[in-house]
Amino acid sequence: MTASIEGADLRGQKITVLRGGIDSFPADIVTDTAASADVLIPPNDGTAAVTHTLTVMLNGALVVPTVSTTVVVSADEEPDDPYNPLDDVELTPSSLSLAVGETKTLTATLAPSNTTSKDITAKWQSGNAAVATVTEVKNTGITRTATVTGVSKGSARVTIWIGDIIKECVVTVTDAPFTPPTPTGINFVLPNQTLQVGQTKPLAWNLVPTGATATVTLTSSNPAVVTVSPSTTTGLTATLTGLTPGSAIITASTDNGKTTTCTVQVTGEAGVTGTINRVALSTQNLAAGRPFDIQVSLASVPNTVRIDVLRPDWLTDSLTARIEGLTAWVSYTPPQEGTYTITATAYNSSGVPTGSGTQSFVVTSGGRSGHGSGGGGGCSAAGIGLLALALVPVVWKIKKSK
Repeated sequence: MTASIEGADLRGQKITVLRGGIDSFPADIVTDTAASADVLIPPNDGTAAVTHTLTVMLNGALVVPTVSTTVVVSADEEPDDPYNPLDDVELTPSSLSLAVGETKTLTATLAPSNTTSKDITAKWQSGNAAVATVTEVKNTGITRTATVTGVSKGSARVTIWIGDIIKECVVTVTDAPFTPPTPTGINFVLPNQTLQVGQTKPLAWNLVPTGATATVTLTSSNPAVVTVSPSTTTGLTATLTGLTPGSAIITASTDNGKTTTCTVQVTGEAGVTGTINRVALSTQNLAAGRPFDIQVSLASVPNTVRIDVLRPDWLTDSLTARIEGLTAWVSYTPPQEGTYTITATAYNSSGVPTGSGTQSFVVTSGGRSGHGSGGGGGCSAAGIGLLALALVPVVWKIKKSK
């Protein structure tokens, strides 16, 4: 059985689906060219049905709002996709000759092509890093790649481990003079990107052939919508920043006249709204089982405010606050004694967090102790930074297929 995950702007993003139930473990998927992926649900060989809870994470961060669903696997259900173990790995080339400073690419191809072990992590290693170094480039899917660079004259064995399969490439480094090739082309890794207002994303490109070097100049056709920095670099990456809704064309040009473009769409609100001044409690007389109000003072009105309460047992209660003017509040009943930590997060209409605040408090049996580290007046909150890992605009749909 598989669960299909579909969404916008997933290419190049690492999706983790936390599967709950028997044999629960994360399923990591990296989508390179498609905006969807399938998660394999384990078969059930037991005598009772098993319920798996699927919770989606993106690049290690929970999608906001949290997306989850359940999939029930009956007791006698067999998997749709047969288990196809990894049989072999073809490493090409099997030998390399390099000059000092020269870089070439190694490619490892998993077999069979429909193996269900394609998510196994590969490990590259140089047996003599003083002679040649190896750098992982792609470590997902059927094809894995790495680059090997000559450091000094001599020989080294570059090894790749995938599962229990080991393959080697013999590398010979000569002291012949090496001049990096002039690029014959340049290509963006992702020719189309989407950002939220205030969001940043990496912009990466490749030079052809591998090992070519060049000074690359980057320009935005509409810098009021999206900027790119640095504007000039000898590297292979830059940073995009979305400023206002709209679109722009990013052009990369090498110093020998080769160019490529990337279309960038910026969505969301033109301004950042919903910053938090402080988080406070309606009373200091706190006791287990006795309700009180969590109050959030706002500097500007957000679309939503989420309250996460970390309990003494390390479980988290997530609540949506009611917004009235520049105040958001929610009623909460602490289930036990101990120290609690509140995190209030404001979001704009695009789901982008725009501010946060925290407060700690202690619950006692008699209700004599009020606040913890926050004190009676609450704590001040600064607007949080907009991190790319948590701000990818994704519309998720999870469905079960047999």
